[in-house]
Amino acid sequence: MGRKPRWPLSGAAAALTIAALVGVGASAIAAVPHGSSRSAANQRVFDIVYRGSGEFGYDSKFTDEVGCSRTVTGDGEFAFDQTWHVRATIKGGAMTFTDVTHLSGPASGVPGENHVHVVGDVRSADPVNGVICRNAGTFDCTGANLTPRAPEGPDFLVGGTTAKLVFLPMGVDRLTGQLGGKDSVPSPDNTSCNYLTIDLPTPFSGFTPDTDAWGKIPVKEATLASLRPRHYFRVKISAGHYTVAKPSKYDGRSGCLGLQDHDPHDYCTVSKDDFTGAFSVRRVR
Repeated sequence: MGRKPRWPLSGAAAALTIAALVGVGASAIAAVPHGSSRSAANQRVFDIVYRGSGEFGYDSKFTDEVGCSRTVTGDGEFAFDQTWHVRATIKGGAMTFTDVTHLSGPASGVPGENHVHVVGDVRSADPVNGVICRNAGTFDCTGANLTPRAPEGPDFLVGGTTAKLVFLPMGVDRLTGQLGGKDSVPSPDNTSCNYLTIDLPTPFSGFTPDTDAWGKIPVKEATLASLRPRHYFRVKISAGHYTVAKPSKYDGRSGCLGLQDHDPHDYCTVSKDDFTGAFSVRRVR
């Protein structure tokens, strides 16, 4: 089926893509530039933390153009802990973000927090009429200690208006690591189960619980401007509440297939899509 589309986060393309995704005006969204300097009197320096964890489960069936059907049931968990150091200046009553530095993450350092299990098969969708699948077989694969990866490019964006900002922190873009288990599906390099790693955490689907959990947090500029040194505020986040996507996006028969044109017998349903997290801003000085 190939790799699910991921957001190409680089430069202007990143801003426009995410602006369309979250419904924030493209002209207002921008990656925070690096390297500017301002007088200390007008500066604000913040440490921003976005951490969370989620559980997911899905069932899917996809039939390719040859007539081979891939059926999979998958489940797992993901977790992340991201920290940024952000500088801003206040001039004429308006706040401008001048620099962002990624300090740590997305891995939290807790073993086993990111793991998946996928079981399924590849078979002919129409054996009666002689459709032969050369890569037919079954698989039962597990990744017990996967590594969360951040997007390539900006992973913290700021949009919104002068009065109300929208922070767009990103947690996990994908999981990487090795899978093991039982696998009878032929693969070019005979790597048992590991051909599934390109689509982690949810092979053979358009279900993206990891990127759905990217944050979308409105913050009043006045709140940031009045925040005193060494004080902070925290926002609790859950699936569909201050995130870029809602679980309801997978409703319907095609659900999480991620395809417009597909075999009428294909399907993808989400059995679990839970996420909880927290976004906090602490003024350093």
